[in-house]
Amino acid sequence: MACMGLGRFFYTPMLPLMQEDMGFSDAVGGWIAGANFLGYLVGALWVTVLKTARSRWWMNAGGLVLCVVGTFLSGAFEDESAWAAVRFLTGVGSALAMVLSMALVLENVEERHRTRASGFLVSGVGGGIALSGLLTLILKSYLSWQALWFVGGGLCLVMAIPAIVWTPRHQASRPEKGERTATAWWINTPYLLLTVAYFLEGAGYSVSATFLVDLLQNAGSASWLGDGAWIAVGLAAAPSAWLWGRAASRFGGHRALVIAYCFLTLGVVVPVYSTQPVFAFLAAIMFGGTFLGIVGMSLAVGTQMVPQAEAKAQALAVLTIAFGAGQIIGPVFGGETAIAYGGYQGALLLAGAVCAGGLVFTVLSQIAYRRQGIPA
Repeated sequence: MACMGLGRFFYTPMLPLMQEDMGFSDAVGGWIAGANFLGYLVGALWVTVLKTARSRWWMNAGGLVLCVVGTFLSGAFEDESAWAAVRFLTGVGSALAMVLSMALVLENVEERHRTRASGFLVSGVGGGIALSGLLTLILKSYLSWQALWFVGGGLCLVMAIPAIVWTPRHQASRPEKGERTATAWWINTPYLLLTVAYFLEGAGYSVSATFLVDLLQNAGSASWLGDGAWIAVGLAAAPSAWLWGRAASRFGGHRALVIAYCFLTLGVVVPVYSTQPVFAFLAAIMFGGTFLGIVGMSLAVGTQMVPQAEAKAQALAVLTIAFGAGQIIGPVFGGETAIAYGGYQGALLLAGAVCAGGLVFTVLSQIAYRRQGIPA
């Protein structure tokens, strides 16, 4: 909730308010979001050099501190370059906290519970998204956008303190049951295909994640619709990763991922054809109900393919690097396309096609995994 729900996604409902007051373009909004995702990519790369549970714990705490400071500072400047720099640092913190908290917890959870545990962890992102939308909807009539950022930073701090204190400090010293010898990730075909799919999800979903509120606000719909749809995204996302985790445990991670990608693709493209409230909320529910589920399942399936305990953090980091690279491309492309074509429709259609590409590569990963003689 702290590092992603507020640290990353508070920017989405805040973007229309900042544009209204400061007058910058959609392209600038996309570049600022891209700076945040670039920071996310840098943070994920940083994770790959951390070898011990102790160093991972300290960097997880440092990442949360960066998220708190970055959220506060997002309201302290009125300059586009300063915003980009602050959002970059917040992105670094988001990646460190997201990846390392996941790795530290999964290292201390029995293997049979890891898919559900990852879903439960990722559900915090949805809770933070809903909170960010609710804050904006309730307080935007009373507070400036700067003050709203400060409120968000205060809540981020409140959540970061127990997140730091309660995260396990050391890796559990339990042997992996039935651990099998794994192929190194860089020559592990199913894992690499899953990584490509995860990259495509990052590129596709990030267009909606950055511009959905702005798109609905500019469509001439009710003034509450953008924030209301963003709240719906968060409410759908909060339980989704846990529910998808249960589905993956029962039916297999790849099968559940295929279904989730279908709904994600629909959720991204529905607003192209209608921004009426019923369709806006339907799209928000499909989008929110799947994109975090795909995150949780992809991370869980990826670590299943690289089962050695000491390699899990690196496997998570590589997936996050791919996802982060996709996220950099998405909002920059979306903002530039909005300027070139006078709206987000073309960008959303291509984003939907990219998400469909994620579906294709997930199926290919499943086929390659089955060829190894392992249920997928």
